[in-house]
Amino acid sequence: MNNDDIFREIADQLRPSPEVRADLLARIDAEPAGSEASGNGPADPTPAAPEAPPAAWAQPVALAPVRRRRRFPAWGAAVAAVAAVALVVSAPGLLGRQAGMIDLSPADAGTQAPLPQPTKAPLPELTKAPPAEPDASDYTEIYAAVLAGLKPKDSGGWFDSWGWPYGGFASGREDHDVAQPAAPSAEQGGTWDTNVQVDGIDEGDVVKSDGRTIFVAAESTIRLVTADGAGSRQLSQIDTRDQAVASTDGTLQGPVTDLMLHGTTLVALVTDFTPQMTRGLFGPRPDAYLPYVAKETKALLYDVSDPAAPRFLTSFGQSGQAVTSRLSGDVLYLVTRYDITDRDTVKAEDPWTFVPQVEDSSGRATLPAADIELLPEPQGASYTVASSIDLRRHARIDSQSVLGAADSVYLTQDNLYLASTTYSGQAISVDGDDRVPEFTGFDTRTDLTRIALKDGVLTAQASGSVPGEIVNQFALDEHEGFLRIAVTLTGTTSSGWTSGPALYVLDQGLKTVSVLPELAPGETIESVRFAGDVAYVVSFVQVDPLFAIDLSDPTRPSVMSELKIPGFSTYLHPWSDGLLLGLGRDGDAGGWINGMKLSMFDTSDPFAVTEAATLAVPFDEAAVLSNHKAVFIDKERSLIGFAAASHSGSQDLHYLLYRWDGTAFSLVEDLPVADVWPTSAGQSLTETVRGLTIGGHLYVASNAGVDVYDVDTVVDGSAVKVAAPRFGG
Repeated sequence: MNNDDIFREIADQLRPSPEVRADLLARIDAEPAGSEASGNGPADPTPAAPEAPPAAWAQPVALAPVRRRRRFPAWGAAVAAVAAVALVVSAPGLLGRQAGMIDLSPADAGTQAPLPQPTKAPLPELTKAPPAEPDASDYTEIYAAVLAGLKPKDSGGWFDSWGWPYGGFASGREDHDVAQPAAPSAEQGGTWDTNVQVDGIDEGDVVKSDGRTIFVAAESTIRLVTADGAGSRQLSQIDTRDQAVASTDGTLQGPVTDLMLHGTTLVALVTDFTPQMTRGLFGPRPDAYLPYVAKETKALLYDVSDPAAPRFLTSFGQSGQAVTSRLSGDVLYLVTRYDITDRDTVKAEDPWTFVPQVEDSSGRATLPAADIELLPEPQGASYTVASSIDLRRHARIDSQSVLGAADSVYLTQDNLYLASTTYSGQAISVDGDDRVPEFTGFDTRTDLTRIALKDGVLTAQASGSVPGEIVNQFALDEHEGFLRIAVTLTGTTSSGWTSGPALYVLDQGLKTVSVLPELAPGETIESVRFAGDVAYVVSFVQVDPLFAIDLSDPTRPSVMSELKIPGFSTYLHPWSDGLLLGLGRDGDAGGWINGMKLSMFDTSDPFAVTEAATLAVPFDEAAVLSNHKAVFIDKERSLIGFAAASHSGSQDLHYLLYRWDGTAFSLVEDLPVADVWPTSAGQSLTETVRGLTIGGHLYVASNAGVDVYDVDTVVDGSAVKVAAPRFGG
């Protein structure tokens, strides 16, 4: 097939069906003269109720009235085709893997019948009218703030922010009426829950399990595998694209980024990306490309009470790209980042062009102006959008947005904290910066927003800021009404530019109560873990100081001990009372980094913390260095597992199993992981692999399949693989 054939085929795929075209043209012709709007919203604030969508549409959801769009020239379809070709080359995982796959079946299963696909549940009758159109006068202040964050086209900046995806348990409410699967027996045992930051708050991940079925995200599909030891096999698969509404604007759906499991309801997060047609083609021919921007993230809900026949239930959408998802009791919290990228499309009279939107079976609506908070100095025109969804009743509870992009999200039972870092080449204003007199000015600031949670209702209650930047969500911790936050300060002193770790304590109004400044001048924070009244902070420049900080008096934090060792930990995990596990980079006394390492710190005496044991890990790359959900910890069997790879040129992927015997680490198995592929451009292969134990078996799951081992043979160092269901294309 030559290039012309390829372009022709892609253009045909992007061309809407005759039914959809006819319906859209009829609606456009039916609009009153002069009603054309340059944005996405209708010009008439009281449009007529939409007609029923044609049968050709993929999903029978009542949509908002069709809004007349700016007509694109005839080359629009060709441009979309060019974009699709660029995406095939640069991010093939987003469009599905078509070759080099192994058919699903155990080795001796022979020919297998087609896997059952999810059936679509009929949507309930709508009981409320379509959302009212927004009144532009309500959004005057928001419009001004958005416009201020958008730089002119000739200055670079925020309009250029596009791209593909970057990157628990009970709430105390026991009145669940969701059908729960039978609990695994005591004999079954195992560790299949996602490794999370806060007890009782689950976090979305690419692999989930209920102890009986393993759910694996593999590009746009979800594979359901029975956890049955040697009898493990794929029961069914879900293609999330089956729920996509027919696109006429070149919208493409990205891969499944998060899975969440609540009883018999499975949630899959996917993001739709749309071409930014107003920007045109970028780059020299023949490598020109069309930028895509994140349009909407959807939470797709499926009934998996019968994992052999999953059933689609409904979906909830909100503007922007998925950032994270959390589950507290029955309530799913979904956080997205919504970027306004082109000032030419922002119209004061049309809130649809600059205000986040939410969507469900009743239609699409902009967020009310009262539910959008403006930070004092937002960086760019980017919103953080947070929604809550009741997974027991399959209904949206509430939504809240902040004009300001959140880099990190921290959620407790009572509060959602959003943290956004502002970078500047010059001094910037910061609340309470006079508490660090050593600095004459700061060039980074972390803006914070506290959103109170009450039965899923979100209420923005406070905002504030501290100097510096945080390393990740573990730098934030709420304890007895105070927020503790560890930051790396950067800025100028009397001796010039420098950096240094510091720890702030804030009240519920996000005002500074106390600060412990300059823990280690010239260094940066690499990891943080809070444990009640103690904070453990790791910083690095040449050697790894591990600080133990006393926070029992929030008005007077103090350093109890400082341990200096080569290398540094990027993740800290409480192992048991008096022991803290560290995973990170190995190094020498001169600060040279060489591979990875495991450390076990003795914290039984916080005034004299020691490194009880350490072991070098002879690999260079592992998702666990930056993603806590990638580590598997089975304390019952004293196992620690994670995927790793080398930069030596080999493409081999390994799943490493280490054991802690109380005094030392030992490598018990180095298991090969085959046929794994990245699901987005630039993603490490190790990001897609997870380990879990169920009953007497270890399951190593990836987007290529699930390898099943007898766990006793793994612990003994003589692993026996008993099954290996693979995922076909």
